[in-house]
Amino acid sequence: MAGEKSYELPEKMKEEFDRTFPAVRGQYPRIVMTMVPLDTEEDYVLPGVSGVLVKYEVQFEKRPEWQVKDQKYVVEGHVKEEEDTLYVSLDSICVN
Repeated sequence: MAGEKSYELPEKMKEEFDRTFPAVRGQYPRIVMTMVPLDTEEDYVLPGVSGVLVKYEVQFEKRPEWQVKDQKYVVEGHVKEEEDTLYVSLDSICVN
């Protein structure tokens, strides 16, 4: 089934986000899963390949950023899979 599904963080993760990134409290990301079938006639991608491509990503409505003195910071998110488990990491990055 092709398409995109979006998931909110659970309340416990929202609380942890607010403690970790107090300058951008409440600007929670969503986890987005995009599915692309590889073997339908209109979406045929690779000859002889069948299945579904699944992509996970962390999206923010507005990029959370803040400044401390002359240093500007943003929050970036990543999704990785290990042994059939998805892990979401959120990191603050200095962009100057």
